[in-house]
This record gives sequence, structure tokens and C-alpha cells, in this order.
Amino acid sequence: MREILSVPLAQFETLTNQLFVSLSTVTPAGASYSLSNPLTAPAPDVESFAQCEAALAEALNQARLHQIKQRRIEHLKEEIVSLDWRLNDICEQLKRDKGELEDIIREAE
Repeated sequence: MREILSVPLAQFETLTNQLFVSLSTVTPAGASYSLSNPLTAPAPDVESFAQCEAALAEALNQARLHQIKQRRIEHLKEEIVSLDWRLNDICEQLKRDKGELEDIIREAE
């Protein structure tokens, strides 16, 4: 489950770091980005953020579905334990009743 979330989160972290680096680079007043100027870094394009957002949304949806299924599994485990206790009680009662019936049969003979 962690892998599903970690990949898009790592991508988002990389994109945001690139964005912050591009916003914080020193450029002369009025200058625009230039390949010849090593002090400037390009900002990631909007499409990269959109793709990352879609991947994060899908990962979060999968995580939500996983949590729903996990809660269902936990509920079923609790139900199994309860039914197991009930079955054990029934088996114990049957053993007692069998013993009582055997006693009655012996007395009748």
C-alpha cells in the first residue's frame, strides 16, 4: 500500500522542489530564463503537475478502497471469532447432552 502512495508523492516532491528552486534562483532585474545563464532553473511545466495530481488522486482513491476493504476484513475476522466461540459452546453443550442421554439409556436398560 505504501508503494502506491510513495511514488506519486515522491514525484510531487520533486516537482515542487524544482518549482521552488526556479522561483528562488537569482536573475538580473528584467531578465528572463536563458540557457546560457547557469543561475536560473526552469520551472516544471503545468502538465507535469496535472499528471502528478492525477496520479495522486488515483493513489488516494486506491488507498481509500484499501481501507474500506481492510475494515471489512477486520469485521469478518471479529465475526469469525464470535462464531467460533458460539460453535465451541454448542459442541460443549452437545457433549453434555450426549452424556446425559447415555446416562438415561443406561438407567433404562
